Amino acid sequence: MAHSRELAKIAEEAFAMLEEGVAKEMVRQPLIPQAPPQKPMDCFQAARAYGGMLKVDFRRKKFPPPPPPPLRFPKLARFD
Repeated sequence: MAHSRELAKIAEEAFAMLEEGVAKEMVRQPLIPQAPPQKPMDCFQAARAYGGMLKVDFRRKKFPPPPPPPLRFPKLARFD
């Protein structure tokens, strides 16, 4: 019986150590403060703010016409 009591004591110590390790992992690290979000810029504002140049193409683009829709029922060949 002494053998089983020793095993039980060892098991209790092992589970206590395991729970202690899991509890340490559960504690979260404090968050690193971040800069407040900035208002998003469009390309014109970014070019003006950083002294850049912006090339814009205002021509209207012509897209090819869409393909015709597929036939629902293809025509069958007739043999007379």
